[in-house]
Parts: sequence; C-alpha cells; structure tokens
Amino acid sequence: MDYRKIVVKDHQEYLSLYFEHNHCPESLILDNAKEIDLLIEKALSLYEKGQDDAGILASYILISKNIDIDKALNILKELSKRDNPTSFYLLGECYRLGKGVDKDIATSIKFYKKAAEYDEPMALTRLGINQFYGIGMESDINKALPYFQKAANLNQPVSQYSLGIIYSDRKSAYYDSQKAFNCFLGAARQGFDEAQCRVALAYKYGDGVKQDFTESVHWYEQAASQNNRIALNNLGMAYERGFGVEKNAKKAFECYQEASLQNYAPSEYRLGLLYLNGEGTDKDESKAFTYIKKASNKGYSLAYAFVGDFYLEGKQVEQDLKKAFTYYSLGAEAGIAKAQASLAKCYKEGIGTDIDLDKAAKYQKLALSQGYKI
Repeated sequence: MDYRKIVVKDHQEYLSLYFEHNHCPESLILDNAKEIDLLIEKALSLYEKGQDDAGILASYILISKNIDIDKALNILKELSKRDNPTSFYLLGECYRLGKGVDKDIATSIKFYKKAAEYDEPMALTRLGINQFYGIGMESDINKALPYFQKAANLNQPVSQYSLGIIYSDRKSAYYDSQKAFNCFLGAARQGFDEAQCRVALAYKYGDGVKQDFTESVHWYEQAASQNNRIALNNLGMAYERGFGVEKNAKKAFECYQEASLQNYAPSEYRLGLLYLNGEGTDKDESKAFTYIKKASNKGYSLAYAFVGDFYLEGKQVEQDLKKAFTYYSLGAEAGIAKAQASLAKCYKEGIGTDIDLDKAAKYQKLALSQGYKI
C-alpha cells in the first residue's frame, strides 16, 4: 500500500503532514474513523515486523489526526537513527508546527537539511519555501531556486508550482513564460488544483503556450472537480461567455453558485448579476441584491456600482441617495467605468451630493476613456 495516497474523505485532508497541500492524483478513500483505526493497527503491526514505511504511515496518521503524537515521535526518532529520510522530514514538520514539541524553526530546518541530504522531495521543497520567504533563513530567491529545481526534477508538485510562480513573474530576472507553463503543467498533471488553474489561464491568454480556449476549459474543469473556487468561477465565465464551450447560462449559474458557497466575491457578484437579469435562473432582485452586496462587503470593486443602483432606485432596500453616491465613489476610485459614469451623473444632477460640473466632466471623461457608453 502506498502511504502517500491515503486521504480522509470527511475533511479532504491527507493523513500526513507530508502531503499537507492536498495534491495526490490517486487516493485510497477512508470513509470513517473505524477504517483509520484499522489502518493504524495494521501499519503498527507491519512496523514491528521491520517495515519502515509502515512506521512512517502510522506516524503520519497519528500526528495529522492528533491521535497519539508521542507514539509517532518515538517511531520517527527510532527511524531517524536508521537514517530514514522521511522521518527527518516529518520531525522537521513537527518542530515547524509544534506537534508534540515546542515550535522551533531552527530545529525544523536542521531536520529538513538532513532529509535533503537524501534528496527527500518535500524537505527540499520546504527549504525552498523557507529560503524564498525568509522563514528562519535569509530571504534569497537565488538560494531558494536550487531547492525548488532539485525537488521539481524529482516530480514534487509544490516545487514545480513554486518554480512556475518564479518564472511567471514579469518583474523577475528569471521571467520565462514557457518555463513557467511547463512547471505549472508538471504540477497540474499530478492533480495540483492551483497549478491546473495556472495552466488554464496560460491557455486562455496564450501565455507561454499557444492560445487554446478548449484546453483552458479542460484544465479549469480539472481544478473545479476539486472544488477550487477560482476554477469554478472562471469555468462559469467560460459558460456565460462561450469561451471554449457553448454558452450555457444554467451551467454558469451552477458554477458561480458552488464557488459562492466558499464566500468567493467574484462568484457572488456574477451570481447576483444572473439573478438580476434572470439568466440561468429565475429573476430574483432580492437574491441579486444579497449576493452583489456580499461581494461589495468584501471589497470587490465591480459590485459597487450595482449596489449604488439599488440604493439610487430604492429596490430591495430603502432609497438612500447619499449611500448611492458613496458606492459610486468607491467604484469610481477603483477605476470601474460604470461607477465613474454614475458618479458623473451624481455630480451633474446633485444626486447625494452638491452639483459640481467640473467633477462631473472629469468622471464622464474617465468612463468614456474606457469605452463606456453614456
């Protein structure tokens, strides 16, 4: 049994600190605690018979589920005496997270470095992360890069993704869109949902790869199947606009609805618009206001102008011209053309504010410069 493919169904979290990022293409699904207990029992039995990997598996489960951390630490310490690379890595994780020991980044790094001597992929990845972000180590992209590169060559998805992020930074000396795409693709093929979103984005805009809307949709579907909210939102937009798929407002609505359950502001906004216009669902101005207001409360700038409209017209809320003016102002300052046009009208007609023709002209010009028709 491959201990790296064990996942808990209830929380969709790996039964190991080793795969803490939920990236595993094939998983043995455990439905309940009884199955977990049986697996622990079997793993401990095999460990006592000399199977070190079974000891690693037992430690993963005992630590990640907070079942018996002391027992897990004893197993890991015993395995570390036999120079087991993964035991070094997991001990590093225990010190990083304070699992059964006091948090100690310096000690965690010592264990990561010991594991890295044996080319342990996640230890190399963790060292790259620490070096990149300056966690207990000097923040230095030049020193982080070799760690990520070595782990990526060992097919470690988090390192592949991290390299993709570095190569995709247009301000970086390492910028290379083709390298970025290849790194994201390597991680995406292993089921890393965030990488799948980046691959989809690259295909959508032809960044590092030939533009292909169909491929873009394919990769968004892969990530969406893992309930990735960004993928769900962008897949909804593909269905709404007909990019890579036939237009289908109902499917767009379903995608936005799923993403909105994760409190994702862009999807709340798009869902609100569908309710407002009766597309993909029955028209419902009350729900439209609820979702668009939720998005605006999270600072999603596209929502401000529509919230302003509700207050201006007194729909689903008591009319309040000053609040309408406030929301238009927020959107206008964020550069939203619709809000700029509405704010121009407020200044021109004295809606929620004093008449100011100079400001009216200013915001009207800004809206027109973005192609907004007034």
